[in-house]
Amino acid sequence: MLKIRFTRVGKRHFPFYRVVLAEDGSPAKSKFIEVLGYYSPLTKRLVLEKERILYWLKVGAKPSESLYNRLLDEGLLKGEKLKRPTLKKKGQKREAAGAEKAETKSVPGKEKGVEKAAEEGALAVEASQEQKEGQS
Repeated sequence: MLKIRFTRVGKRHFPFYRVVLAEDGSPAKSKFIEVLGYYSPLTKRLVLEKERILYWLKVGAKPSESLYNRLLDEGLLKGEKLKRPTLKKKGQKREAAGAEKAETKSVPGKEKGVEKAAEEGALAVEASQEQKEGQS
C-alpha cells in the first residue's frame, strides 16, 4: 500500500520535512516514489503539489496521521482531525510502567496456565492407565 508521509531531511535543531509518496512498510529515510511537497515547522510553511496529491489519493494512497491533519488545514480533504496520543511526562510514564508490572505479577492467566498443565497431565495419566488396563 502506498503512503503519503513526511520524511525528515533537515539538520539537527533545524527540522525540515519533505512530503513523499512511499511504500507503507519501507523505512522513513529509504527510497520514495515521488516528492509531493515540503514543510518547515520553524516557519510554518507548507508547500504541496495539490494536483499530484489528489491524484495519488484517488489511486488509493493513504496519508499519515500528521499529514492528514495538514491536508485538512489546507482544504484538500474534508472531515475531522485525527487525535494523536499525548506523551506523558517521565515521572508519569515510570509510575504507569510500575503499575503495569504490578498487575502482571498477579495475572490470573498464569494460574490458568498451571491449571491447564495440571489438567493435561491428569489426562495423560488417565490415558496411560486406560492403555495398561486394555493390555491386561
